[in-house]
Amino acid sequence: MEKERVIDRKNNRYHEKVTDPDNGNVVHKCDELLTEHFGHESAKNKYNAEHM
Repeated sequence: MEKERVIDRKNNRYHEKVTDPDNGNVVHKCDELLTEHFGHESAKNKYNAEHM
């Protein structure tokens, strides 16, 4: 799998796309506010600590 991930703290954006290199199909795609990105508490806590 090929993973593309962009964490843009300045603009509060999280983007992730996972693609199957064999056929080019997108397996997973996520584009949301970084503050709304749940399930990865360490990343969220780091963002909050930096912006308090």
